[in-house]
Amino acid sequence: MAMEVTLRVIINSEDIRKIILKDRPSTLDGLIAQLQEKLKLDYDFKLQQEIIKTEPPVKDLLERWPALFTERQVYSEFARIASKNIEMDFFDSLDRHAARLMEMFQTKKGVVGQKISKLLQRQNLANDVTEQRRVIINGLAIILGDDPSEFFKTSSVGEVKEAFLGFDDVSD
Repeated sequence: MAMEVTLRVIINSEDIRKIILKDRPSTLDGLIAQLQEKLKLDYDFKLQQEIIKTEPPVKDLLERWPALFTERQVYSEFARIASKNIEMDFFDSLDRHAARLMEMFQTKKGVVGQKISKLLQRQNLANDVTEQRRVIINGLAIILGDDPSEFFKTSSVGEVKEAFLGFDDVSD
């Protein structure tokens, strides 16, 4: 798959050009050859790479806008961008496939089947949609090899801040 590359090439202080390469060169020599061809250069030149940080560190974002890291705000931002309610779509899909997933859980054998059997024995599906969703999500976690007790995590804003401390220390 071709990957378009946009470059800002500084020939001199008065001659700065934007170059779009249709394919990303696989080698440095390939890049030099493409630039010489596009820029119609008949002389050698050196390449310099400058990495410009355009995104602020996560720690700074967290301090300025802590609401961006809340579940409700993530749902709201997704709805704004995609014009979809991701939470409602997820639960609608989960409910639509619930019967088939429960059938699949009951056919599982071996260690996975034993874990799912314990999960199904502890459930009370007496028309409780929330309980059914919990069982299905935990069952999917078991099938995927995850520990359902570790699958869901809740945390306070303070714990989230602690988790992101030090992210701005990453350097190239």
